[in-house]
Amino acid sequence: MSERDQLIDSIVEKVTNKLLEKDWVVIGIDGRCGSGKSTIGSELASRLKGNCFHMDDFYLPLSMRTPERLSIPGGNVHYERFIEEVAIPLKQHEPITYRHYDTIKQCLSEPVLFSPSQVTVIEGAYAFNPAIGDLYDIKVFMTLSPQKQLERIEARNGEKKRNEFERRWIPLEEFYIRSCRPDKDVDMIIDTTWLW
Repeated sequence: MSERDQLIDSIVEKVTNKLLEKDWVVIGIDGRCGSGKSTIGSELASRLKGNCFHMDDFYLPLSMRTPERLSIPGGNVHYERFIEEVAIPLKQHEPITYRHYDTIKQCLSEPVLFSPSQVTVIEGAYAFNPAIGDLYDIKVFMTLSPQKQLERIEARNGEKKRNEFERRWIPLEEFYIRSCRPDKDVDMIIDTTWLW
């Protein structure tokens, strides 16, 4: 069994134990870009037959990207829309009407309706933004070394995008991590530097 499979098994075990206490469980996965949040989040949702929502779909629209907004830790995510579309209905265990932000067209997609699920995974940087509030039953923070982070971003997105991440997105993410400490009060911290 691979280390990644063992890792997913350990989270599944936590979810299974939590489901003995309550009817549905929300798993949050925050952490550094390139650490594997999307991979783990999607695999967990598939294994547990749950819904998976991505913080990348709540990219801040250009019209909201002001210096004032970007000076707020985690302010480069449209957390107000996340709260309205995902957090509020999730807390009430109601259907979720979900739209992702298309960064190429700079607009929202057509809405997709998700039925309530026993397990919901929310993954992505800024998932533990304090503005979102207390949403999660299980919290996982994923990290990796700076060198491995740049290697993975370049392998995934190319050299040009790697330079953009290094110049713009990683500093914003690190500002959020230093300011909001999403790595504190979590159930698991996973360093994937050597996992894959």
